[in-house]
Parts: sequence; structure tokens; C-alpha cells
Amino acid sequence: MGVFASLAREHRLFSSVGLQCEFSLDREERIARRKVAEAMRVLLPALERHEEVESLLFGDADYAEREARRVLALVAAQHGEIEALRAEIEALLPNAEHCDFGRLKSGVLRLVQGLKFHFETEENLLWPFYNSLGSRSIRRSLAHEVGEKIDQMEKGMKKSWAAIADYLEKEP
Repeated sequence: MGVFASLAREHRLFSSVGLQCEFSLDREERIARRKVAEAMRVLLPALERHEEVESLLFGDADYAEREARRVLALVAAQHGEIEALRAEIEALLPNAEHCDFGRLKSGVLRLVQGLKFHFETEENLLWPFYNSLGSRSIRRSLAHEVGEKIDQMEKGMKKSWAAIADYLEKEP
């Protein structure tokens, strides 16, 4: 699988969790809190893997072109915003059942929307620049490593979902 196919698969994984969050927020508040907390406990650690993958791919590329540097700066700013939202939501999770629901809902929706915008920026602006740089052999060698990292991330997400489901089944 190529680099961009792997990244697109990763973006679809995140988007599906984001959709689950949006649907969950429309449910009764008690259920919404629980479902969103479950999804965030899966999504937030996976976002760290996402940044590792991006760093691997885009961190060492020679983006001499001014427009490419502008796009990289935009993506870096988005990462900062996503990181701040991630920290805000992580602070709410230990007390998700009792925290201010409006704050939780707002943070989750801003994170989901921020991720959508971030993925669109990457796919429409960053990937074309990356594709025009470097040799095919470098991209091919990175494709394998990126694919493995995304496979590991996906397995980790599935394992987290399973652990949460198992925990909830045992909850009194």
C-alpha cells in the first residue's frame, strides 16, 4: 500500500470515530457522556501516533518552495490547536460523567471539526507538495514503515475499544 493510501485509511479511521462522537452527542446526556468518553479514550492516544507518522513523512522533507513552507506552517498551527483541544478533553475525561456537559460537548465538536479541516488541508495541500518531492524509492521505503505504524495504531484503537467494552460489561 502506498503512503497516501495508508494516510487516507488513517484519516478514515479518525473520521469514523469523529462521526461516532457527533452521533453520540445527539443522544440522551448520560449516554452521550459515556459514549463520547469511550471514543475519546480511543481517539486521543491515536492522535499521538498520527503526529508520529506525519513527522516521519514530512519532518525531513526539503520544502524549499515558499508555498510549501506556508502549507507546513498551516499544518503545524493546526497541530497546535488540536493538541490544545486534546489536552482540554483529556482533562475532562477522568470526570466525564460529572463535568460540565456543555464544555465537554463543545470541546469534542471543536476537535472533530478541527480534525476534518486538518485532514482536508493535508490531503489537498500538503500531500501534493510531498508527492512532488523526493524519489519514488524513498516514498516506497517510507510507505512500508508508515503502513506498519498505521496498522499498529488501528490495532491499538481496536484493542482500546475492546477493553472499554469489556470494562463496561463488568461494571455494576
